Amino acid sequence: MKFSDLVIPTKEVKVTPEQVFTVRGMAYVDLVIAMTDYSPALKLAFEAFEDHRMSGEKFTQGVVKKMLTNIIKESPDAVAAIICLAADDYSPEAIAQVRRLPIGTQLIFLGAIIELSMAGEADIKKVEEMVLGAIQTVTKTVREWTASGWSGGPSLPVEE
Repeated sequence: MKFSDLVIPTKEVKVTPEQVFTVRGMAYVDLVIAMTDYSPALKLAFEAFEDHRMSGEKFTQGVVKKMLTNIIKESPDAVAAIICLAADDYSPEAIAQVRRLPIGTQLIFLGAIIELSMAGEADIKKVEEMVLGAIQTVTKTVREWTASGWSGGPSLPVEE
């Protein structure tokens, strides 16, 4: 079998009877893009996830829904970006539109994306470790650039 023959699992999410969008699970590249563009917001989300996991309480549907609702309130752009990435429509215009969807619709999208992204607790742990590692790498890189005098302008520092 060739990878070109691979069918990526997807789910359809109905926004209106006439508007149905297809999403897939998050890929590593999606996480890298999201972490690059929305690192502080996503770091808070994963810290909340980790705090709950460490408390020993189970992740019930109600707990997950409450966590997702809080993430949407605190990081609407990051959530919209994640939805757009999973729909293969990552653009400023798409993010602006998804950001304006009702919270219930955003939760439906996120639920479908999470379901497609992770098969179980082991996958959640893997993603958590990967994202926390990415946050640490981005933070370290920004600190190094700042220490080298880079001000965030259009060019990266050049080693001499």
